[in-house]
Amino acid sequence: MKQTAYKSLFRQFINRLIPPMVLTVALAMTANIVVGHNMARMEQSRRLQFLGASYAEALIKPLWDC
Repeated sequence: MKQTAYKSLFRQFINRLIPPMVLTVALAMTANIVVGHNMARMEQSRRLQFLGASYAEALIKPLWDC
């Protein structure tokens, strides 16, 4: 009888521990995906601005030489 009570208590502990841990892992994964996506988007925007400025400067310079 003690062994069943122990297993029952252990199962209760595990059953109460698993949902918060799964929620924590899911939230961490979601935050990682969102932050990574936003950083990649910001980096892409920065590169696009740099390329736009470079092309604009390259196109304007020959006009000044004329």
